[in-house]
Amino acid sequence: MTIIRLLASVLIGFCCVASFASAEELDARQYYDSRTINLVVGYRAGGGYDRFARLVSEELEKQTGARVQVQNRPGAGGLSVLNDMAASESEDGLDLVVLNVSAAVTAQLTRSEIVRYDLEKIAWIGGIASDERALVLAEGLSMEALRGGETTPSPVRWAAGGKTDNLAVSAALISEAYGLDSRIITGYKGTGEAMAALIRGEADAAVVSVESAVRVANKAGLNIAAILARKRADAAPDVPTIDEIGYPETGKSWIDALIELTGLGRAIVVPTNTPADHIEFLREALRESLKSEDLLNAAEAQGTAIDPLDASALAASVAFFLAEESPIANADLRSILRDKYF
Repeated sequence: MTIIRLLASVLIGFCCVASFASAEELDARQYYDSRTINLVVGYRAGGGYDRFARLVSEELEKQTGARVQVQNRPGAGGLSVLNDMAASESEDGLDLVVLNVSAAVTAQLTRSEIVRYDLEKIAWIGGIASDERALVLAEGLSMEALRGGETTPSPVRWAAGGKTDNLAVSAALISEAYGLDSRIITGYKGTGEAMAALIRGEADAAVVSVESAVRVANKAGLNIAAILARKRADAAPDVPTIDEIGYPETGKSWIDALIELTGLGRAIVVPTNTPADHIEFLREALRESLKSEDLLNAAEAQGTAIDPLDASALAASVAFFLAEESPIANADLRSILRDKYF
């Protein structure tokens, strides 16, 4: 076969593949046009995840042609919706879940009794935002106090929802890193109630989203003590990172684990039996949505950081964290997160 014929064959094959892909995309677009997509949030209305879902829903409507409605189905620290999705036999691709990835990973890692899913057996549409968190202390407390000052509470009372939610996991890892005498108090429904517990004097510390911290803490006289990331948050540029404040050398692995888990952020997922062409269509729709100037401006106005992550990269990151040889998948972590501080 001559070079020209070989090139012609390749070109014809490429055109056939391109035509086939375009036909698949057209079928998916026609399927979603004028249908209703449920964007399901595992937290109550009014919280950070709910507000973010409503931002994204407006752009997803433009990209898919569908009507996108946000549904709030709180339970099990935001994970009941993931259990429902895993049990679903639906193949219609109309139920999308906004997922707290770090909480889902932690629950699976610690073999929590609430877990009825496998994160390696779901379809990832894509990451939508980093989950920037801040350590907030009650009025009159400081990081110096937590690090062993004369005014250190004993025990340090942390507000949380359940054992595997972001508030509890962060509290446990910080307590281990600093060697604190801590008690994690569960039962608070979301960051709003956790912050209220600090204001009422029921708790000494909580780890919440930077967005929530900035919105509430300064008005209530609380202390935003540290950003739990490698760099400062745009929404709170004057607050130092946990690295800048410092921690015992023996606590480095626990702070690293906390920051790595936090970095998984927020994502959108669908049932694994959703048709492949629908999954690809939704991935492209999300990618384009997260480029929207309207969405970016609205997110900036409410202090939310858009930080897209490709579906394949997100799936690979989750698989790494769940692997037995990963730095955070060990028996010590399971004991610390499930038993030690409760």
